[in-house]
Amino acid sequence: MEHKFEDLHAELVKHLCEMFIDDRRPLRDKKSFINDSLLDHLIFEIFVHQLWGKSAFVESIADFLKADRVGQDAFDDKLRDAVYEILCNARG
Repeated sequence: MEHKFEDLHAELVKHLCEMFIDDRRPLRDKKSFINDSLLDHLIFEIFVHQLWGKSAFVESIADFLKADRVGQDAFDDKLRDAVYEILCNARG
């Protein structure tokens, strides 16, 4: 699982960071950021409107959707942690 969805992870991190990098609202603590329902909606939007059907991600998305819940949750946790860390570093 660790490297299985690497391309999908990198693309989601890129899109999410682009969405949040210029956000003028202060970055909240990590727990609040990770549990924010806005993040859930944005991840869904990226999957459906930006990555779904793109040939580079068709197989990765299909495999992700077939993965067990533990694997999906691990991916999600890693994704949210990475975005938070990048935003913290970028915003100083």
